[in-house]
Amino acid sequence: MIDHELALAFIEHGPEMVRWMEQNTPVKFQLVPDFPDYHPEHPGGRPQGGHSLECPLYSFNELGKFKDWVKIGHNYGKAPITMDESHLGRAVPVEVSSKERERRTRNDERGCGQSLVGRLFKGCLDREIPIHRNSRAVELIAQDGRINGVVIEQDVAQFEYANLPSWFIFDQTHLDKFGFIDTQPGQPATNWVTKAASLFELADKLDVPSGSLAKTVQDWNHAVIQGKGTAFNRGESDHDNWWGDHI
Repeated sequence: MIDHELALAFIEHGPEMVRWMEQNTPVKFQLVPDFPDYHPEHPGGRPQGGHSLECPLYSFNELGKFKDWVKIGHNYGKAPITMDESHLGRAVPVEVSSKERERRTRNDERGCGQSLVGRLFKGCLDREIPIHRNSRAVELIAQDGRINGVVIEQDVAQFEYANLPSWFIFDQTHLDKFGFIDTQPGQPATNWVTKAASLFELADKLDVPSGSLAKTVQDWNHAVIQGKGTAFNRGESDHDNWWGDHI
């Protein structure tokens, strides 16, 4: 769980931060319609959405020669789609026309996390704030009740992340019906997706115990039929069920 004081600070000052960012930086937000809160069953939660925000598409051409400084992840990469159009914001993604996707790609318009990062980066460039690459913030420096500095680490080899590696496993039926990230339904999976003809072959490619993988998939399929998972209480929250197949 997060620190209680940090949670209160987020609730009390979050709206102020959003307004300030929109008034003083290139960052702009829009609502992700109908997207339920992560814990809508708690007091104040909204099962029908109304709290989740994202940034509209942003052209990285605005960054000029610095556009290549932004790291591209494997997941959505430079995908010219918003959260609301993708698997992140809805169970069945919006099918953006090929003509519109081509226009966005030509203009290097990016969505999801890339849009937020690009806008924040542009705000730093506009104010000539020094940028330290391959670094992470480890401590904020406060003075007179205000944050006026940050301590960074640059030894990226020492970075550790919990729960990694992890995998999202799906079959051909899922790919044909829903697509995957930037892959439209019916299209072949992108080249970084690991493919196999069976679970045992997939386990071998991922270097995980084949029996464990097969058992995990079996337990998952059983939980789907029951409409509830016992391992992590999946299915009890509206947020869990948001990504289910409602068709």
